[in-house]
Amino acid sequence: MAVQRTVLAVALGASSSVVGATVTPWEWFHGLRFVAALHRMFAPVDFVRECEGMPPCAVEAFTETARRRSTRQALCSGMPPSAAHAAADLLLATPVLAAADPSECAELLLPVAQAEAELLATHVDRRDRMWTVDRPESLDRVWRAIRRSRHRGFDPAVRRVPRSRAAAELQVRHIPQLVDAADCVELVGPVVGVTEQTVRRMLSAACARLLGARSWQQATQWLEMPGHDGTVHQRASLILSQVTETALWDAATTVMGRLVERGQIDYQARRTALADLVEVPYELLAQIGVRHGMWTSPRQCRHAAAWIWAEITSGDLRDAPTYRCPAESHGDERTRASAARRRFLTRLTPGAARELRDYGIEVLVGKGVR
Repeated sequence: MAVQRTVLAVALGASSSVVGATVTPWEWFHGLRFVAALHRMFAPVDFVRECEGMPPCAVEAFTETARRRSTRQALCSGMPPSAAHAAADLLLATPVLAAADPSECAELLLPVAQAEAELLATHVDRRDRMWTVDRPESLDRVWRAIRRSRHRGFDPAVRRVPRSRAAAELQVRHIPQLVDAADCVELVGPVVGVTEQTVRRMLSAACARLLGARSWQQATQWLEMPGHDGTVHQRASLILSQVTETALWDAATTVMGRLVERGQIDYQARRTALADLVEVPYELLAQIGVRHGMWTSPRQCRHAAAWIWAEITSGDLRDAPTYRCPAESHGDERTRASAARRRFLTRLTPGAARELRDYGIEVLVGKGVR
């Protein structure tokens, strides 16, 4: 059959690709193993039976494997138990590997993701069955993107998360710690009892969950804001009591699409580049103040640095490196620092803000980050 010729050609060193990217024969077989394991564990027998060109003997062999899905045998990395089963594996897996791009690959894996969600919704053990199975980065990214993350249970109505080819390539480093305020208001709206800042952070965490984070806590860790993991976890139930889970995931998916459309930004790299920005040179700040009629003092240099960090990294200004001083984490020092920060923000003029942002961009460029 045609798939056998494809496998033999790759084994003999022919050019091959996975999800549109050229790979080595080893990488191709690496992907084959993962996709075959996915189908062995989750693909419905009816789906296999309806697969184009699937012979009855292959369906029978696959059905026998499906009966053992509650055991680790389904993920056995050895050879298929029979030639008929090998035929089933190849007919199911090779079209996925041959997908032209992540979007097409996601569509082909959608029935498997649907079956996984239905299995987890009715099974006592809800752990990810595939976590022990190694896979190529390209397939891992697509599988994480289409595998819906859930907060209070598993939604059997699985839908493909990335709505564009580019969104399927999005990584956690491209997600800001705080989603754009305008996007948040448009897609989620106000939530009673929760600050806008917290809703923005929650929406960012939801994006991270759609990219594979298994919990709200892990999502905040991936986004490098562990100090907020408790708040996100505690407010999740309150937010979801006013915004349905479907609406939240749809909002997060839309945000991811917009991040791609606007041009991917490596927020993680920006945070790293600005990690040592704890003060703006006073000479620079004073000159900006003169040009824009803003009163300045040496004590404002750290607040200017914090504003730049938050503006460029799309983070919470209170999390800026300059405020990570144990002495200011509580008591009177924290109160005084907060008051000084508010005074600076009140006096900051639009023109001064533009110049401070330009200075921050210069710092990034100087470190090879855009």
